[in-house]
Amino acid sequence: MRKVFKELGFLGKAGSGQVIIAANAAQDLMGSVIKNTGTVSASGISTAGGKISLTADSVEQSGVLEANSTQSAGGNIALKGNTITLVSGSKTTANGAKAGGTINIGVNNSAAQTAADAIQNNQLARTVSIQNNAIVDASATVNGDGGS
Repeated sequence: MRKVFKELGFLGKAGSGQVIIAANAAQDLMGSVIKNTGTVSASGISTAGGKISLTADSVEQSGVLEANSTQSAGGNIALKGNTITLVSGSKTTANGAKAGGTINIGVNNSAAQTAADAIQNNQLARTVSIQNNAIVDASATVNGDGGS
């Protein structure tokens, strides 16, 4: 078995675009690891928040993931894998002025499949751990409904 390890200890900004990081090909994720210790941002100022997706056998989020918008709806964040850990002090946000965004943790849906379909088909992480003081927030910051 080949083990792939990616540590994200940098500031990555995509404006209101997309940040998609996979540790390996989708069919060969066994043993792969993504560890985010930095900041990954797909936030928009005048547009909706962007999209962030981290996919590996094991995903450890100890940094900042943000898909926020100061004037529109929050974006989307997906953490996909068999073992997902949100470490104490980490910050995962999809906040928006008009509506909160969507944060899916451990729902392993493909691009052509909805999260609801993946849940129904039991395409879920084996283990999801959210430690004390790990922030997961998809709030509407001005008005509107919070996200999910």
